[in-house]
Amino acid sequence: MKLKGHAKLTLRDEKTGRVVFRQEHDNDITPALSRIFGGDLVGTLNYNEIMPVISRLLGGVCLFNGSVSASDVFLPMAEDATLTAHAGRNGYNDPTDDPKRGTPGQSGAIVNGWRWAWTWAGTQGNGPISDICLTHADTGDFWNEDTPNTMADDFEPVADISNKIIDPSDYGYIESGVEFRHIDGGENVPVGFYGDVDHVVTVEGAENNIIVHIGKFTGSGAWIWNALGDIKTERSLTFEAVPWQQGTFENLGIGCFYIAYDGVNRKLYAIACGQTEGTIYRPYGNTLNINCLDLETGTATISAVSISSTLSAYNDYKRTDGETLPSDVQFWAEAVNEERAFKQLQIIDGSVFIPVFWTGDRHVGSTDCSIRVNLNTTSDQEIVKGFCNYYNGNYITDNVQIDLGNGRVMNGRSMAWADSNGDYKGQDIAENSDLFISTYRTVREYAASQPTDSPVQFFTYCNKNSNGVRGCILNKLYQATAFHVENGPVVKNASMTMTLEYELTQTEGGES
Repeated sequence: MKLKGHAKLTLRDEKTGRVVFRQEHDNDITPALSRIFGGDLVGTLNYNEIMPVISRLLGGVCLFNGSVSASDVFLPMAEDATLTAHAGRNGYNDPTDDPKRGTPGQSGAIVNGWRWAWTWAGTQGNGPISDICLTHADTGDFWNEDTPNTMADDFEPVADISNKIIDPSDYGYIESGVEFRHIDGGENVPVGFYGDVDHVVTVEGAENNIIVHIGKFTGSGAWIWNALGDIKTERSLTFEAVPWQQGTFENLGIGCFYIAYDGVNRKLYAIACGQTEGTIYRPYGNTLNINCLDLETGTATISAVSISSTLSAYNDYKRTDGETLPSDVQFWAEAVNEERAFKQLQIIDGSVFIPVFWTGDRHVGSTDCSIRVNLNTTSDQEIVKGFCNYYNGNYITDNVQIDLGNGRVMNGRSMAWADSNGDYKGQDIAENSDLFISTYRTVREYAASQPTDSPVQFFTYCNKNSNGVRGCILNKLYQATAFHVENGPVVKNASMTMTLEYELTQTEGGES
């Protein structure tokens, strides 16, 4: 099967209806769709959730000014291309909510395919347009990295496309004593792939260290004697990350670490955001202890990185509610306050994003921001406003981070990305209740990106007796086609209306 895209862009004078610009031609099919259909990780992809393509995977469009690569799977970064207009399957209630958003026109079946149509009024979608991408309908409807936007109310960047074959409650908490808990079966929970989709890295909490397993995943090959999702350990490494101290009843934990996996360089990081006082580990402070285990050589290193200067500058920022924080506020970055349990951070362009708390009130509604720290150049630090973690009592309730591709990252209720200047910003997003079940304390979620860019990732939800997810999830921020405006960009202004028609047809022979 081969897919063929064809687009027609028309600008008209709003008053007379006269055509002032029209261009149409065939456009390139990106690798996105083929990688979605080839992303059946461990037999957990539910094809009913992605078929038919027209209604499940497409139906949205994004119009850019800048450089869009037809070989890229994901929508371009803001520093490469700026979003000028977008549209999906839904109209808008108030055009002022999002001036970039258009409305769906008359769409329907054609011979061997489908035709979509969208329109923009004079007040909508104004600016230069050089490239157009077909994408997921939700992305076309709600994704907009400039304000104002509707992402906070409506946009869920990821979707559950798992077939529910693997019972997620097999990977829950075991409790012993008052506050002692660890993940049962943690050695079978992937945090990343090791070279290919048939091998994974898993992390297990031991008494005074971390055990890292590299094993064969039941991805492909003859695994008829194993259950789906089983992992056969081929090599294990003991990781003595520090500080690893007994906690108090208040601070709980043995070894409160964030973990982050660098699949390109085969390194695992355990980051402690706290300090020791005698035999007590307190998960707050202005120093990060960054432990790094090289999975190829088995060697481990540690570096202490100060974040005090970056955090002290936080007083210059406004909180999301518009209030200025008092000048005497102390800042702290909290790791996971539970014994032998880890929160996963994603590594985005060499950096991790760690939630920042303040000590004035430990029972706040959110962290308000995160701090970005480049693991390769640790002096490269940045406060990321709006990329928040939510907080219930002494515990983080956003226990997931997912790599969205091209420098974008999300947790359960917000996402972050680099703007056109390369500075990171954050934004609330709608929470996907199918994936992220807000349960007090006993929740962990782990996302493993594929070695090759793909909108499909492997996701594990760990919760005692949970009905969560273990299997494939879909990242909606992909581009299925790329249409470049010849001799562009063309500029739409308020005196024009705009219509875009997009056809996708199927032909025989070859691959898309």
